[in-house]
Amino acid sequence: MELKEGMYVRFNYHRVTVPIQIAKIKEKYYDEMEKYYYYLTDNGLIISEENIIKPSENILDLIEVGDYVNGKRVYNISIVDGLKYLDVEVEDYLSDMPFINADQITSIVTKEQFSSMKYEVK
Repeated sequence: MELKEGMYVRFNYHRVTVPIQIAKIKEKYYDEMEKYYYYLTDNGLIISEENIIKPSENILDLIEVGDYVNGKRVYNISIVDGLKYLDVEVEDYLSDMPFINADQITSIVTKEQFSSMKYEVK
């Protein structure tokens, strides 16, 4: 799949303490000396093709079980009538929707980001 501006990518960024993230490609550059493409993401990082784990035009394709979407942990990914939904943990099924579709996504924290930020009390 050719990577282009506007696509979403799940990538491994080794220079920061947060290893795996999801972002949108903002700009695409070609380095003539190294014969390689580099990408500027919407969160200000510059990544190379080797950093990209998975690209997609649909952000739902990049979310994995264990990631957090809109502050809720994803425990399953369902496909109903050809549409993908994220099944998320909720406290109250009467007042909170137990699933999220692509139009409802406002924030994502990958399971790797979450794990790198936690503090364990011993």
